[in-house]
Amino acid sequence: MVATVFSFGTDQFNRIFPFYILIDSDLKITSIGKSMSKLYPVSVGADFSSCFEMKLPHGSNEDFDSLKGLTNQVVLLNFKGLNENTLRGQFEYLEDQNQVLFIGTPRFNSMEEVREENLTLNDFAKHDYLIEQLDTLNDQELAV
Repeated sequence: MVATVFSFGTDQFNRIFPFYILIDSDLKITSIGKSMSKLYPVSVGADFSSCFEMKLPHGSNEDFDSLKGLTNQVVLLNFKGLNENTLRGQFEYLEDQNQVLFIGTPRFNSMEEVREENLTLNDFAKHDYLIEQLDTLNDQELAV
């Protein structure tokens, strides 16, 4: 069986995973998703562990090997700043680049929270069901 290799351009990757963080072995952020930068004031070159804290599993972002070890686990990240939103996602180790990729999506409880962050439907991946789920919840609340 031949292994399939996927290759995406930056624009295409941003459409699929608009809330990603790419981290090098020094824990420096080397790239961020287009929607991630709307939600958090994070820039390329920033120290990942200075910007984010691990909510689940707790205290696992202190070194690169810890992040590599989180592959295939659900991860909750919080931004260390004014924004209290939590990101839910996963880490993948990119061996050929010796970098760790976080792909995820923010967690919201209502459409109002999404609007407060100035996010729109286009800030989320088409496959992300969060907006649809929040719309359904909103409709149910209005029907009561």
